[in-house]
Amino acid sequence: MNLIVYVHDYTRQIGHSRAMIEVIDQLPVDKVKVVCYSHAPKEDINLERDIPYEFIKVPFSGIKPFLLRNLFFQIYTRLFKAKFTNESDHSISIGVCSFNADIINIQFAHFLWEKEYFKVNKMGPLKFMYKKILLRYLTLCEDIYYKKKGLKFVFLSKFIADKFIDRFNIKGKNHVTAYSSADIVQFKPNVEISLEVKLKKLITIHKELANLDINKTTFLFVGAFERKGLPLFVDLIPEDCNLIVVGQSESGSTFKLPQKENIFHVPFTKDIPLFYNLCDIFVFPTHFEPFGLVLLEATISGMQIITTFESVGASELLVDLPNISFVNANNLTKETFKGFNKITDEERQINHEVRRQHLSKYTWKACAEEWKKVIE
Repeated sequence: MNLIVYVHDYTRQIGHSRAMIEVIDQLPVDKVKVVCYSHAPKEDINLERDIPYEFIKVPFSGIKPFLLRNLFFQIYTRLFKAKFTNESDHSISIGVCSFNADIINIQFAHFLWEKEYFKVNKMGPLKFMYKKILLRYLTLCEDIYYKKKGLKFVFLSKFIADKFIDRFNIKGKNHVTAYSSADIVQFKPNVEISLEVKLKKLITIHKELANLDINKTTFLFVGAFERKGLPLFVDLIPEDCNLIVVGQSESGSTFKLPQKENIFHVPFTKDIPLFYNLCDIFVFPTHFEPFGLVLLEATISGMQIITTFESVGASELLVDLPNISFVNANNLTKETFKGFNKITDEERQINHEVRRQHLSKYTWKACAEEWKKVIE
């Protein structure tokens, strides 16, 4: 089986790329070509198997803004398709980043997000105009390309599959729903090491945490500020608790992270399992999430969870699990975050075991089996 994957950036630090990498690890592939702007070193991608990757770099990776970067990628891959495509290749595109693919890995839905975006994000007039053009363009790409006859789709969740099938009239044999998984070993709670040692290790990597009081209850947020819901609750966290924020605001956003002694900001990390092991409560009141791999990772790690159910793919897997609170993202109050205490090692371990058993059928191998149905 030869695959060709079209994606802007191919690395385990980006959710949609990590999911694609995990699936490929489970497939009987002979060769994988990745057409991309950038990619991680092969040794950082091949953690499970020595898969024969070939990387085809699209030029001008630093082109800005994203509208031009995306448009150039589409044009370049279309013009030079014959250079890197064989008839025997099974071609996969992450969304509409390229128009060459036979299979679409649906990681997002701009036609669903387009209207909601402007309710969530506050910005100046120039940014507003640019985003209007960008989202209209991406939605138009979806409306044109996704109606292509014979195109196949892999969805992340049931709610996304339902929306796509209805809008694009997709036939049953041309789509599957393949839930992503989380690495049980990588995100297993580490109860053998004290919180003090965990924090000390993190501080060596992220000096921003130097003044964090580990004796206080600690909330954790991970992701893009606006879409994942940070502005909805950042001022609601009790003063006697910590809030660690991992991620960044969208470029051009008017939202500013409050400068408080109990808020600690880490713009980027490669060590997210350490944060899951250190913190007590994962807060994820996202407005729109086709899946939400970080939510599943935090769940496996044994943390207490605060998240939304509506329009969140991973939440479909978390119903009836212990210590998971589903909330209305638009109705959060200070009371929502009261009553949460530090989680003990025993509680963390119990949460992990119960959730691991519940989620045991949602493995990357099971996900890859669904992919096989559309590839073969």
